[in-house]
Amino acid sequence: MKSETAAAAVKQMNPNIRVNPHQNRVGPETEKVYDDDFFEALDGVANALDNVDA
Repeated sequence: MKSETAAAAVKQMNPNIRVNPHQNRVGPETEKVYDDDFFEALDGVANALDNVDA
């Protein structure tokens, strides 16, 4: 998966970084996973979006 590949590449650049790759879509169906508490606990977010239907 793309998120795991990106996480591995970042860890090669900085072995001390903590990266947790996720593969779920962020939307109404995952709002209990990706809620305010989830995002407030993060220092950064990276997105590897390919395509989302308009």
